[in-house]
Amino acid sequence: SIIKRDKMKNESKIKTLKTKKDYRTALSRFQKIFQATDTKESEEADVLARLIKEYEDKHYSLKIKKPKQA
Repeated sequence: SIIKRDKMKNESKIKTLKTKKDYRTALSRFQKIFQATDTKESEEADVLARLIKEYEDKHYSLKIKKPKQA
């Protein structure tokens, strides 16, 4: 899991997305809780969205060339 909760300590540990498997796991979890109304799941969705965006920006960035001027 990308986010591990320790209920005894009432804290969460967040794992960065380093592999494509991590990325797919995060996407899958995000899809399940995307419209969550529960506060904890809503916060988890926010964190996952940021981690997913960061991974996509790093691994799937579009390189757009500026058009040449005549």
